Amino acid sequence: MKVLAATERQLLQEGLEQLELPATAAQLDWYEEYVRQLQVWGQRVRLISGSTRDIVVRHILDSLAPWRQISTYLDSNSDGSLADIGSGNGFPGLALAGVFPGAHVYLIERSPKKAAFLRSTAGVLSLAEQVQVEEADVREFGQRVPLLISRAFMPMAKAYPLLQPLMPPEGGVMIFYAGRRLTIDKQFELKPELKESTEIVPIKVPFLEEQRHLCIIHCPLR
Repeated sequence: MKVLAATERQLLQEGLEQLELPATAAQLDWYEEYVRQLQVWGQRVRLISGSTRDIVVRHILDSLAPWRQISTYLDSNSDGSLADIGSGNGFPGLALAGVFPGAHVYLIERSPKKAAFLRSTAGVLSLAEQVQVEEADVREFGQRVPLLISRAFMPMAKAYPLLQPLMPPEGGVMIFYAGRRLTIDKQFELKPELKESTEIVPIKVPFLEEQRHLCIIHCPLR
C-alpha cells in the first residue's frame, strides 16, 4: 500500500535530485517504507506530527540537506562513526545511515518505546548491521564518538556540556541542526565561549522557505 501520494513522491524525488542524492525508484521506495513505519508505529508511540508532505520536506529533506558537510567530517574519522543524540523518530540518524552505507551509526534514545521503533525500523530498512540503537540517557552512553549530531535533542548551549564527555581524547566535531540565526545568537549569549569554536553554515532545504543552519563546533584535544 502506498503511503505517499504521487505528488509527494514527486516532491521527494525532486528534493533528492536538488540535493544531488540518488533518487531512483528503489531509493524512493526506501524512504516511503520509512514513512510507512512512522505511521504504523505512530499509532502507539508519539513519534511525529504533520502531514506526509511535512514528513518529506521538514524531516527527510531537512535531515539530508547538510549531507555534504557531514560527509566531510565523517570521512576524516578514523572509524567512520557518528552518533545521533536523542534520535527519537530517527531523523537525522536513520536517514543519514541510508546515505552513508559505510558509516557506523549510533542512535542514542532513552525512551524504551522510541528505541524499540528505531530497532524495528532499522531492520525493516536493512540497516541492522550498520545502525546500533543505544537505549540510554546520553550521560550513560559509554562510547567515545568523534562526530556527534543533534537535530532536536535540546538547545545547543545546554547540550554542549552534556556531550563533551562523549568526545574522544583526540577531539572531534559536534553538529547541531538549527533554525533562525537570531535563535543561534541567543545560544551564544547563554554560553559565550561557544562562539569562537563554532562555524555557522546556512543550509538550503528544498521546498522549505525557512532559515536553516548548521552549527559546527570544533572540539579540541582533551
